[in-house]
Amino acid sequence: MPTDCPLSLNFLADFSDEGAGKGGLASSGLSGATVARLRGALTRQIEHPDAADPELARVLRQIVTEARNRQIRAEQLVLILKNVWDSLPEARYAIDREAQTQVKQRLITLCIKAYYGA
Repeated sequence: MPTDCPLSLNFLADFSDEGAGKGGLASSGLSGATVARLRGALTRQIEHPDAADPELARVLRQIVTEARNRQIRAEQLVLILKNVWDSLPEARYAIDREAQTQVKQRLITLCIKAYYGA
């Protein structure tokens, strides 16, 4: 992974409570702690796409619960998940783009199913 890639440390604020007052992407988004847990779980999933990660399942349940409590629609939650995924250096610099896309799509499907209780 290149070490010279620019990464804005303020980027995540756009997806959390802190971004709400600054015109961020989420006017009533997920908490910063939840987004941090999501980033960690997604990073592990990117690094080991074929491994089942129980922490990822717990984080997905947490973000769905938080989204419902904060009245975030499923469509907004999917956008948050996609944007957090795309912000990860591990995703941006992945060698096997097709495998990463399949993992991302699977995660989005799991998130939607969890949101609607399927």
